[in-house]
Amino acid sequence: MPTAGSAVPGLAVVVGAHLVLLALVLFTASRYSPAGRLLGLDVLALPGERVVLGARLVFDGPAVFHRDPQGLTVEFFEAGAHDDLPACGDDGWTLVRGRSVGRAVTARDGSVEFETAAPTAPGNHFFAVVPVDEEGITFDEQESYLVVLVSGRDDPIIIFDLDSAITRGPPRATDVQRYEDLQPREGARVVLAEQSQTHGIVYLASRPTWLGSRTRRWLSKFSFPVGPVFFGDFSDADFKGMFIRDRITSRWEGAKTAEVEY
Repeated sequence: MPTAGSAVPGLAVVVGAHLVLLALVLFTASRYSPAGRLLGLDVLALPGERVVLGARLVFDGPAVFHRDPQGLTVEFFEAGAHDDLPACGDDGWTLVRGRSVGRAVTARDGSVEFETAAPTAPGNHFFAVVPVDEEGITFDEQESYLVVLVSGRDDPIIIFDLDSAITRGPPRATDVQRYEDLQPREGARVVLAEQSQTHGIVYLASRPTWLGSRTRRWLSKFSFPVGPVFFGDFSDADFKGMFIRDRITSRWEGAKTAEVEY
């Protein structure tokens, strides 16, 4: 039967192993700087109403290595109304910046918000989202964007379940690294392109906002039409129904969910 004295060496080994592991984590964190990314948060707005332009600072890699997201200055620029998604290269999205709308600083959760007036003309309006003082953060995309879809209360809007456009169904957490390689269902892009000629397009996706950049790259890669994308978590089964009811159809009488076959 082990005595109290004999247990001490074993305890010392366990504590020592934990200290070595902690030292390894701290050393790795000092050497490894995960890439940061600003995700612009899209908006659906009535003409000229006050809206909140928002973004979120997120990082790639394990959370233990993430930087403190608080305190980053972010600037929003007008980038015009467009019928197509901007080009995306190795350094991020290519947008022609116009007038600066204003600056704001990220909060403890990495979110940043700036209130302004929505454009008055109907259509998809782009805003560039740019880090001003990078605070030692390496960005794999030097600028991001957000879309403000301006639509009158009676203007027709199609609400499209983006997950249903993917061949194998909604993406899972295991799809993250190869998300951009998932194929769209045959005909999905054509149907949405036709609808976009007469309707505003709103996308809903059951995936967290940190997949926003990959989602936008996927939409651009397969030439889907422009429209704001709103995200919910993988596990939030009620997200889409509640969002449609509380955020869209309660304000836009011309909104309807897409009931199309392709």
